Amino acid sequence: MVTAAVIMLSSCGTYTLEQSKVLNNADLASYKTFMIEPADGSTIPSYLSMNDVRNIYKSISGQLYKRGYKYVSTNPDMVVYVAMSVKQVIKTKDLIPPGSGFGYRYFSPRAAYLDSYYSNAQIISGISKEGVLMVDIVDARKNIHVFCAEVSSLAEDSGVNVKDLSKLDQATEVLFSRYPVLPKGN
Repeated sequence: MVTAAVIMLSSCGTYTLEQSKVLNNADLASYKTFMIEPADGSTIPSYLSMNDVRNIYKSISGQLYKRGYKYVSTNPDMVVYVAMSVKQVIKTKDLIPPGSGFGYRYFSPRAAYLDSYYSNAQIISGISKEGVLMVDIVDARKNIHVFCAEVSSLAEDSGVNVKDLSKLDQATEVLFSRYPVLPKGN
């Protein structure tokens, strides 16, 4: 199910694996089949089409196919849930570099508190948008969470770019880069 706001993957091609965890001591190699929980049209953001969602699902499925899993529409071993979000990232830096003395020389007692204030003061050095694509995999029979991963990328300010399938495939490759079942042939 596509939840929350959704995805912005940039055309820059640099993706960061934010997290990748096997949960509940799951043996992911023991699973053979999967299905992706279908998207509810009401939860898809206005800037994504159902075709965009299908492309995201296709790219995720491709990573699972490479690992020997088979897609089934009923009674899968694993159910894959997809979530996407876009968040604003604000970067800061020190207002005054450490040891600069800021050009002022105050006499006691003001110097004691002024140094502590300015040593922690921050200014905004940049604002950007970051898109995050997440997968959660659940053991369908036991109904327990067995794997989660997130990949992020700085997003272009001009909008969403899930149309570039090669970039989407790069993002999902990073998303599954620490998945414990390696692609076949590796």
